[in-house]
Amino acid sequence: MNPEKIREARKQKGITQEKLSEMLGVKRSVISKYETGLITPSIHQMEKIASALDVPLSQLLSQNEQVGAAYLEYFSPDTNEGRSR
Repeated sequence: MNPEKIREARKQKGITQEKLSEMLGVKRSVISKYETGLITPSIHQMEKIASALDVPLSQLLSQNEQVGAAYLEYFSPDTNEGRSR
């Protein structure tokens, strides 16, 4: 996960930490900690963040969106690839 990507996407959408926290049902301080890397959101929470910010999850997972997309494909429940390794 790339904490800076959450902040960038949030600011690009014009959403405050307070508003995002309300959308996700968490405290504003949690959003701040996500954005600074003090805590790492679960993959489920990352999905909720991506949905709230209307961005692909892969954009939030990596510096490079292609790497994030490859990560998601590798661990997708729709494929057993990666699980057998």
